[in-house]
Amino acid sequence: MENNPLTQLINSIQYLFPLNDEEVRLLESNVTVFNAGRERNIINPLSVADKLFFLEKGLVRSFYQKDYKEINTEFFFENEFFTAFTSFLTQEKTNLYFQCIEQCNLISIP
Repeated sequence: MENNPLTQLINSIQYLFPLNDEEVRLLESNVTVFNAGRERNIINPLSVADKLFFLEKGLVRSFYQKDYKEINTEFFFENEFFTAFTSFLTQEKTNLYFQCIEQCNLISIP
């Protein structure tokens, strides 16, 4: 599993609670690994967050716009999970952007 791009994700989850081999296979078969360039939006306002993301490599910020200014709300670093959590839990639209500050390697979890 050392060369597996999901190693960091699985290790992060197993830090919280153990996964058996079947659970690891289920996780591996249901996630999407992808790359996103600088300034790419991963989540946009007026959308419903329906995925959880794991940031394997890179840096992501969340922000909203007010009076033509961008107001940062949070920064996400390597080996962290992120999404618009309120939207994810309520299935209501978010007012936040989630944007890559640099080239990112991400894992999308449905």
